[in-house]
This record gives sequence, structure tokens and C-alpha cells, in this order.
Amino acid sequence: MLALVAACGPRPPNFAGLTTTPRTLTVQHAITVVQLTNGMQVAIVPDDRSNLVSVDVRYRVGADQDPTSRAGLAHLVEHLTFQAAGDDLGTPLFDRFVAVALGFNAYTERDVTHYTSTALADRVDALLELEARRLETPCAAIPDDRFVRERDVVLAEQAQRASPWSEVMGEIDRAVWGTAHPYGHPVGSAEIARATQAEACAFVDRYYTPMRAILVVSGNVDPAALQPRIAARFGAISRGDGLPEPLAPVAPPRLTGTRSKHTADVAHPTAVIVLPAPAWGAPDEVVHEAAMAVAGTALAELDAATPWIVGTDVGYGGGAYQRVTLVRVEVTDAGRLDAAVAAVMRAARGPLDEPDRDEDPDDNDDYDDHVVAQYLTDLRGALLASAITATDRFGWAGDTVADYLTFTDHRDFAIARMRATDALTGRQLVDHLRARFVPAHAHVARIVPRGQGAAAPPLVAPGAARAYDLPVWRTPVDAAAAARPEPLPAAAPPLAIDELTLANGLRVLLYAEPRSLGFQARLLIPAGTSDEPADQPGVARLAATYLRNDVDRDISPSTRATIAWALRRNTRLTATADEEFTTFAAGGMALFGDWHLWRLAWLIDQGHYRGRDLAAWRRALAAAPAAKPEPAAAAIRARMFGAQHPYGRARPAPAAVAERDVDQLAAWRRTQLGLAGATLIVSGSFDRAAMRAEAIALFGGLAAAPRPARAPAPAPTPIRGPAWFAIRDRAARQVTLTVNLVAASDRVADRAARQVLAAMAEDRLREVREGLGASYAVGSGYDVRAAASVFVVESALAPDRAPRAAAVIRDQLAALRADPASVAADFVRARRRLVAQALASSTEATAVAARLERVVRHGGDLRALTTVASDLATVTLDQVAAVAQADLDPARMVVSVDGPPAALQATLDALGATDVAWFDE
Repeated sequence: MLALVAACGPRPPNFAGLTTTPRTLTVQHAITVVQLTNGMQVAIVPDDRSNLVSVDVRYRVGADQDPTSRAGLAHLVEHLTFQAAGDDLGTPLFDRFVAVALGFNAYTERDVTHYTSTALADRVDALLELEARRLETPCAAIPDDRFVRERDVVLAEQAQRASPWSEVMGEIDRAVWGTAHPYGHPVGSAEIARATQAEACAFVDRYYTPMRAILVVSGNVDPAALQPRIAARFGAISRGDGLPEPLAPVAPPRLTGTRSKHTADVAHPTAVIVLPAPAWGAPDEVVHEAAMAVAGTALAELDAATPWIVGTDVGYGGGAYQRVTLVRVEVTDAGRLDAAVAAVMRAARGPLDEPDRDEDPDDNDDYDDHVVAQYLTDLRGALLASAITATDRFGWAGDTVADYLTFTDHRDFAIARMRATDALTGRQLVDHLRARFVPAHAHVARIVPRGQGAAAPPLVAPGAARAYDLPVWRTPVDAAAAARPEPLPAAAPPLAIDELTLANGLRVLLYAEPRSLGFQARLLIPAGTSDEPADQPGVARLAATYLRNDVDRDISPSTRATIAWALRRNTRLTATADEEFTTFAAGGMALFGDWHLWRLAWLIDQGHYRGRDLAAWRRALAAAPAAKPEPAAAAIRARMFGAQHPYGRARPAPAAVAERDVDQLAAWRRTQLGLAGATLIVSGSFDRAAMRAEAIALFGGLAAAPRPARAPAPAPTPIRGPAWFAIRDRAARQVTLTVNLVAASDRVADRAARQVLAAMAEDRLREVREGLGASYAVGSGYDVRAAASVFVVESALAPDRAPRAAAVIRDQLAALRADPASVAADFVRARRRLVAQALASSTEATAVAARLERVVRHGGDLRALTTVASDLATVTLDQVAAVAQADLDPARMVVSVDGPPAALQATLDALGATDVAWFDE
């Protein structure tokens, strides 16, 4: 009888021969740091796993140094430096970067300004030359009209980013830091509308000096050969000789139990609790970040359990030298704000602080408290995965190394963060939360709604509307090259991908990269939201999100001890579901890659759904604010796809999604989430043979019931257009123009031609920003989904220039449908650029895993890993012209214009719109 009971008990997990023996990992970096004779710091980070190079230059100057009444000048200067001469012909740096780099960008923060560019490795000297010219070129040589245009572009960027929250947070900053503090003013403001070029150039001359610069070169470079070239080129730049002005210590915030009151166009009464936080890179930064994640979880639970609390979140403010934690709580009634603040303080101080059944003060080591242990290992896993990915992936070094050189005095770089994360304990987090969530060391800002719809002041320079029209520089090309394939270099050696198919139909792709610090396993199952029954909306995402490892099962003490050990290996589990695939992923340090894979297999094999998880989710859903009606969006979708198409129909109401229950999730899992036809991608540092054997042992015996056949995706049935929609928004600072063209081309067969067409459009539409100064950016490209693709152009336009900019967008799209010969040069530039991007490659484990996932999502043929560049190189102008004819057809076009009423009408008139459907939202 006893034997029968034992036989009927829960089946223990399949450990597949894995052992819990101790393991050690030694991490080293190969970063070379030197200082040139003129004071410039240089860091070189070699990585021959890529054929790319990244050049970053960090200046120790930011919004902190903005002059009085000129908040935003540092940001304007960031833009302006791209207009310095990039060659002896006076071509602006911006245009030279377009010609040389695969990508480039810049950003301004309170403490620093940072420039970055990436190119194929043989162009490293060209990138370095451009950065040297940025540093040494006199600002006064920049033409006046380019200064005015860039000032307008920066104002457009600020208008695009502006929101009621950004405005009220500026008020809170002044209350916390004081108006005289460098953090008491924003990174950008309307004050620069009055800035002059002389002021901007004085800023450049004062702060853009070698003594304030950090150069980081990372990628496929030889430090011994590159270092002398850098020293020769940059060491000779002597602008700003002598010591720079010392950076004054940044004063801490005033957090002494103070309060402030504010009004703003927010949806609900809100309290923002400002608490202390360690500086970037400080010894306790990792503990703080982990503690705030714990607090965020506790506040989410408070939100779900408290009907009158409708939202919480945790974030950061201040700058890198002095940071603050921002805790936001929204309520239904302003009279409950004080109660909400008190509840937040209590809830954030309580997590993990549970009685110890074994009298061990560190819950992290209590294997009897396995719920806490699992939570902490998931938390460490997430933090470690972030640190490992940042360290492993190409392009991490520019920002990260510059941050360490700017804000810390050690040279362990990310290794210090990894050590601190691995050492995190529950007791540390408990103590940290208690020390931080103290009312006497906080500032509480109470924000009450003042009502929507107030007209927003425009962010424009004084004087008449801009009417300049600057020429847009484009790389010179021979249009005749359109008739020839783009030449390609010799093919790179193929990646060593180990492929096998298990008896249950699971396809396994293994990629071993011995130098990787990280490990990833991604399980892609071809079932998603498009497969949901009509009466069960939301089941696919819920079934992915709430599948849990069963740590509560009744198993032997030895098995429980092994599980407890495995849970402390810091595996990070994630799950997502989109239209076509459900993806489960496990990752962490490569040292425990086999155990990370076990954790994923255990989830798929014995994971379960808990009623309490769904109950908590339903409570949160019920407490969430009601979705704002969007009749314009619904009408646009119906016009684009047809009212009966899945994309054109109304989205399911939250109440309908909330009806899902555990039985439905379990049924979906049984019928849709089997392994037949699924693909497991494993990448990282591991022994190929051993990992292959483990994959077979862990997954080979799992059930693989046949999946129901997927119904073919329905074709859209757009109503013949063009169609015009206008949405009045009196509070808008800009006119948002969106052009939707429902594509008629094939997303697989025409993929290369689509990419080239999108790149041609992107290049043509530069005229809106660089010629007219009417927008911070114009986005364009294909939105590809399972049942339809849409070519989308979207831009936020200055109201005074919106009519002309909209007409330019219309005309440029029309030009792409015109005679192919008229756009031959555009075709050559776009194809050449895309081929260069396709030739960029990395053998780093995360990058290869991402490429393998794209292959699986597009049919699964591994030959696609090596054919992208050749497909682009051989696509013809006629093929692209045919796609343009099909996809840019005005009869399939739906245009929406959103903004202030007067500007809307002028923009619609410029577009020649007729039969406009008007909405007020």
C-alpha cells in the first residue's frame, strides 16, 4: 500500500544527470586606458567577434553648465557641432557621417554630452577623423542659416517630447533641488528660442576641450596599432590648453520631509515621493536598484489590492552625480493622497522581511522559504542578465566604459557590478528598503488634475515663421550602377550551427561561442494570438505569462534541496506571445548554462497555472483606469483593413479578456504549446557535445501533441482612397501627420525590394528636417504583421511649417512611384547602404541567437543567415519600382492629421484633402 501511494505521488523533475558541484568563473576585461598629453582620455576595447567598430566621444559637460536663462543650450550645442566642417570642402559632419557610418547619434544629459558612431571596421580612421574635426573646428565657421535651422529642430524635438508630466516634473525638480541648483532646470526648454550663435559658440569654446573629452573605440581593432594613430591625431589638438575649470561638486537634494503642491493635465490625483538614491557607480548602487525592483513589486501588489489606488511605478531623477528615486502613486480621489503616501511607505518597507523558521537572519539562504529564494534568484538573474548582455554585446563599451571613466575611480568596469549582483542577499535588501523609505528623508509632491484641453504655448523663436529651404546633401553616386548588382566581398566563413530534430518534432539549434559570459535558450512555439478562439481573447498571452515552475509540490527533501540549489543559479525566465509565436526564454551566466536550460525544460514539462496569479491580474485590470475611447483610431483601422478584418474590428474589451480562467489556459497549453514544430535556440559558452546531450535528455521525452492547423491569414480589404482623417487637439504643440499605405506586395518574396524602397523613402524625407527644419524626425518604413503590412510615414511638424512639410512628404512619396529612371540614384544609395548594413556581423552569442530567431520567424531556412546581403545586392530597380507601384498607391492610402485646429485645416488644404472625417479627442 505504501509503495502504491509513493508511485502515485508527483513525478520528480528530470535533472538529466546534472550535478550541483561548485563552479567558479574568472572574468577579465581587455580594456586599455591611456591619457594623451593634452589631457584627453582614451579607452580601446578590442572585440574580434564582430567586423564592426564603434567610436564614442564623451564630453564632461551637459545641461549642468547651461547659462542662466538659457536652459537647453548644451543640447543645442550637441546638434550644432554636427554642422561643423567634416572635410576640406566644408561638407557638414552630419552629412559625412551619413556617407561613412552605418549609424550615428548623440545625446545630452545633465552631466555629459555623448556622441557615438558605428561603421565597418576598415572605416575606423574615417570615424576618428570626423570626431577630431568636431573637436578642433571653430564653431564660428558654421553658417548662420544652419544654426537657425538646428535651433528650430531642437525646439521641435522638445515640443515632440513635451507632456504634462515633463512640465510638472520640472516644478518638482525646482522644489527638490532649488532654482540655483544645476539639476533645478531642464535639459531642454523654450529659453533656447532666444539663444544666439555667439552664445552657443562661447559654450563650445569653453567646454569642448581635450581635457573634458573621453574617446572610446571598441570593436574589431588592434590596440597596439590604433593607439599611436589616435595619439598622433588627437594629441595634436590643443584647443583649451591648460587645466579645465574644475567640476564643482553637485549638491545633494533637499529631502527633509518637505511637501509641495502642483496642478497639471494628468488623469488622476497623484503623489510623487522623492527619496534618496546612490550616485551612478556607487558601491551600493546595485543593492539600491535591486531594492527598488522589490519595492516596485510590493507597490504593484498594493495597487492590485487597493481599489482607490489606480497606478504605481518607481523610477529615477536627478543626474549621475546625485540621483533621487521617484515613486509615483495615482488615486481616484485627491483626498486620499496622504493615505496613499503612507500606504506606499509601509508596503515598500515590508517585502522579504518574513519570520525565519530556521533562525537564519538571511532569507536569501533559507531553502525552507523557497518562495523568497525563487524571487531573489529571479531578481539577481535579471540584473546579471542585463550586465552580461551589456558587456557581451557589440556596442556596449562606448556608453558603459565612458560612464565608468566619468563617474567612478576604479577600473573593474562592469565586473564590479556583476560581483555586487551575485552577492545580493535578502537581508541587504530589507535593510536598504528600511533606510530609504523614511518620511523624514523624503519630499512629497501632490499633483491634482486641472482639466484637459488647455492650449499649449508654441516653442518657436521670436519673429516670422521660418521660410528657409536649405539644400540636403546626398552621397554622390553613379546612377548607372542601378543596372548592375552591388559588388560583394568574399563570403565570411559560415557560422558553426549544430542542428538536430528530436523524435517529438522539436528542432534544436546550438551555437557555442567560447568567450561569451552569457547563456541564452529561446523556445519558439508557432502558436500566438492569431490562433486564439474568437471567444477566448487574451488566452495566448496569459498562458505564456502565467506559466510557473511548480515549487510548491510535495516532493522528497533531497529533490527539494536540489531545486533550491538550482533556483539560486540566477536564471532569468521570460515569456511572450505575439501574433504568430509564443516564446519562452531562459538566460544567465554561462557558468550555469546547463542549469538555465534545465529551468526552461522544467517549466515546459511541469509548469502550472495558479488561480491566485489570475485573481491578482484581474484585480489590477479592474482597478486600471478605463481606456480612453478612440473613435478616430477605430475608423482608421476599419478603413485600412476592412471592418470585418481582424485588424479592422474593435479590440476586445478588458472585461472580455478578464474572463479567462486557469482551465482555459491549461487547455491552450495542451493543444497549442506542444513541441512539435517548435524550435529551441541555445547560444553561449558551452561544450557542444555536452549541451547537445543535455538538450536531448531534457526535451526529448516531453510530449508533443499535434498542433491544430493554423488558418491562413486573411487579406485586408481596404476601402478605396485616399482617405483623410483630422483629429483636433487644442493642447497639441505640433501637427502629427501619419500616412498609412496598405501594402499589396508580399512580405517574404518582396522583402529585399521593400527594404530598399523604405531606405529610399527615408533618404528622400530628410528634406523635412534638414531642408525645412520642420520636424525633429520623420519616421518611415513597413509595419509587418501576420495578416497585413502597412507602409507608414509619421512625423511631428512645427505648426507654421506643417502645410509645406506635408506637401513635401506627399510629393516625395509620389516621386518614388514615378519613372524608375528618375530615382535611380536614390536606389543606388539605398541599396549600397543596406548591403553595408547586411555585411555587418557579429559572432557574439546574443547577436547570433537574435539572427537565428529571425530566421525561424521567416521560415526557418538557415541559408538565410548568409543570403541577406546577396539578396539586397542583386535586387533590381525594376523590382523596387514594382513594389512602389503596388505599395505607394494613393488608392490604398489613409492619412491622419492631429493637432491644433487652425494648423490642421491649413495642412489638409496643402495636401488637397477632400471629404475629411473630423474628430475631437
